[in-house]
Amino acid sequence: MSKGALAFIRLGLALASLGLTGCAAPIGRVGLLRLAPQSSALFQCGPTTLAAVLAFHGTVVPEDIISRAIYSPTAHGVLLTDLAWFARSQGYQTELRTGTSEDLQRAVAAGRPPIVLLDLGLGAIRQPHFTALTGWGEEGVHCQGTGANGTLVAEPKFIRQWERAGKQYLLITPAS
Repeated sequence: MSKGALAFIRLGLALASLGLTGCAAPIGRVGLLRLAPQSSALFQCGPTTLAAVLAFHGTVVPEDIISRAIYSPTAHGVLLTDLAWFARSQGYQTELRTGTSEDLQRAVAAGRPPIVLLDLGLGAIRQPHFTALTGWGEEGVHCQGTGANGTLVAEPKFIRQWERAGKQYLLITPAS
């Protein structure tokens, strides 16, 4: 995160402590959203993350149904566009975006857990991974994980993995 962004967040927190901001949660401190844990099955992070976000919004679709509909053996997984297509087939609106950490924080603060693409690889070795964000705070970025409490990732590490994957994310909202 840039020095300017950190200064902006500190200013927002200082103003919030003085009661000089609106009713929106200050960026940089976002409460936790509750999502079902991810499956630990190989190549299923996309379908299991999508299943959890759809369930968060009130639609229960087993991850194996999602996987059968969109899994690509050639790609050994799914693409973000596949996840968006499936969500739309269930009646949801989707927005595929490339953005900033502030965009992700605003989405979580608004109760819209973004699905992010991370690259967990090292050097020339790529390891794409989907997860949904459930919170963001001083302690780090809260992601959906295989356990009930999710996974906490240090913010610099999360940003590095997200930027390496192209800073892509998917927002899913119920149709109005």
